[in-house]
Amino acid sequence: NLTNATSFGKFFFKAVSILGDAPIFVLITLLMIAFYQRDYAFYFLFANIFFAFGISVLKMAFHAKRPFFTNLEVKAWDCSAEHGSPSGHSMGSACFTTLLLLHFYCTSA
Repeated sequence: NLTNATSFGKFFFKAVSILGDAPIFVLITLLMIAFYQRDYAFYFLFANIFFAFGISVLKMAFHAKRPFFTNLEVKAWDCSAEHGSPSGHSMGSACFTTLLLLHFYCTSA
């Protein structure tokens, strides 16, 4: 059923994209420090700081303007003062998800 597949896809990708939010990342890192091995938690922390720095450098290099910067007819839900591409939210969630998958793959082997 295409409707069920579409609703599952929306749920899945929304859940994965939430990992790109800074408060969620901080919460997961704090939970890892409190209840999991601290060395892995600090590895995740430093890796995500490195990725955040890389995303900032890429944003400065590309300078891709958001649509509402140049077109006043575009109404933004939430105005961000930084450049839009590459997307820090999607890259952050991709980096964090990749770290989780690599961690579980490497520790289970």
